[in-house]
Amino acid sequence: MKYLSKRFASILLSFTFFAFALILYANFIGPAYDTIKVEQGKLIAARQRNAEYTSIFTRLKQASSEFRQSSEVQNRVSMALPLSANVPDSMNQLSVIAAANGLTIVSIDIVNAPVVPSSAGKAGESSLVKGIGVLKNSIRMTGTYEQMQSFLQGIETGVRIASISSVKVDRIANPATPGIIGITVEAETYYQLN
Repeated sequence: MKYLSKRFASILLSFTFFAFALILYANFIGPAYDTIKVEQGKLIAARQRNAEYTSIFTRLKQASSEFRQSSEVQNRVSMALPLSANVPDSMNQLSVIAAANGLTIVSIDIVNAPVVPSSAGKAGESSLVKGIGVLKNSIRMTGTYEQMQSFLQGIETGVRIASISSVKVDRIANPATPGIIGITVEAETYYQLN
């Protein structure tokens, strides 16, 4: 064989190997490389989530151990959600808030409402979470609109957990006191069942 034909054959053979290598890369190595990159991304995201969850769990364990050791926190919870109905405390909280805001109390009615049941899993299963008792407080007062606003804000920020279910405002027809209105507020206070 001549020198040129040997050279041409070696160039053609190397071009064939190069084309074969490109075909192998395009069909096998490229898709596998893309799959590896996607899986690496999923692995990095899973590691980050795991680190976040571990950090949150560690903080929750620390807070839980602090709550177990702190009697002050237990006392605060007992004040916000007492272990019994404690009707005098409920009435006292409402009357103190009303007096602090300059309202004149006409009457207070307290009714023990049905217990709010806890959500149980399956029928017949006992739940560790007990129901919550509700005291329905109806308080009738007289005062100004601004005093009523302050009273409602006081209920929202009071020590014992309470929610306002209705507010009724009546105009009092007395020419001597034109800015005074009659207010009936129905508030629910809550307590834990033993």
